[in-house]
Amino acid sequence: MDSYLSRHAVGGRYGAFLVLCAVLLLGGCTVQLVADYDAASFEETLRVGKMVDRFYGDLLETPPGERAYANFAAAYIEIESELRSLLTRNQARTLNEESIAIAKMILDQWTNQRDAHKRNGTYGDGEARRDRDRFEREFASAARAEAYKESGAAGDSSQ
Repeated sequence: MDSYLSRHAVGGRYGAFLVLCAVLLLGGCTVQLVADYDAASFEETLRVGKMVDRFYGDLLETPPGERAYANFAAAYIEIESELRSLLTRNQARTLNEESIAIAKMILDQWTNQRDAHKRNGTYGDGEARRDRDRFEREFASAARAEAYKESGAAGDSSQ
């Protein structure tokens, strides 16, 4: 009977030792859930957002009869190129799904609005104000998503 109790006591100590080792090993590990903060991405988001805002400012200052698509085609091309660059930059970073989704949504909305302007031949005041406000909210979301990474609150989770 002593040998039975001794074997279980040794086994219990061995199990406790394994649990202690696992806790110590895992306690020092961190799991990264999102991409690290990238100041260049943050600044690029703000810069491209400003370009889009300027586009709508120029559009709204243009008399409605002069808002033919052809008068704004070059600006559409330039901004689309910047938006594609922003998307590519976000796609190149691992663990960056939220920022990728926001950048893709902005690009898709931009191309949809461009296509509608081209199809309709003009852009009404109400539509332009609505779209400008929507882009402003989306760029603010993109900037907040990047800024959140800087705080460190999203990057690591101790185990």
